[in-house]
Amino acid sequence: MGATRRDVLEYIKDEFEAPIKTIKPPFKVKINNSQLENLSMHLKTKSLAKVLNFFALNMKFAGPFEAANLSSMLEASRIVDSKDGLSLEEKYLLAQAPITTKSTIIVQAFNSYIASVIKKRPNHYKPSITLPKKAITQKDLLLVEDEVKKISLYLWLSYKLPNLFPDHDKAFILRESFNRFIEKSLKGVLIDEKRDEKPFYKDRGKEDRKNNFYSRRRKRV
Repeated sequence: MGATRRDVLEYIKDEFEAPIKTIKPPFKVKINNSQLENLSMHLKTKSLAKVLNFFALNMKFAGPFEAANLSSMLEASRIVDSKDGLSLEEKYLLAQAPITTKSTIIVQAFNSYIASVIKKRPNHYKPSITLPKKAITQKDLLLVEDEVKKISLYLWLSYKLPNLFPDHDKAFILRESFNRFIEKSLKGVLIDEKRDEKPFYKDRGKEDRKNNFYSRRRKRV
């Protein structure tokens, strides 16, 4: 299988010894590189998004098969379509990467990784954030979670393109560290950013009314 790392071999061993899961039809079929090139020529386009849309809407299969849902790839395909210097096969590979466009950190990283593929230049993993001692707010925790997703993206690319993304071990260790931080933070108590903070000033009006009340009381003889 080409696996040489201990963690990969252990994963393969566990999966090999696990009970076989029942697979029920219909079976999802993804477009392969040959179909990708043929459809591109048929449609006379190099747009990955157009080819994927055509495949999803028009491809029919005999037997218990159907075209896979490619909606998760469409956002990524629009990003790679906007880049010059990528072959259709490279676009398709990158569009399968686990990304979310809702995170600025991940989108920026994805663009950086695409540039490395275009230039055929190794991309060494660099964290976007410095791990704090503890998560004070929910926002702090979300930033760390985004960093974990960014690391997962890098690890996915390091498996597909190991020469361009060589820092698998470094990224893997960092992800473990970030995950431990998240687990530790979830066990603690985070400050709710929407909670009303106590005012740093006293209600002077209330205090003055209290003083006036006592000043008007008669002194006992």
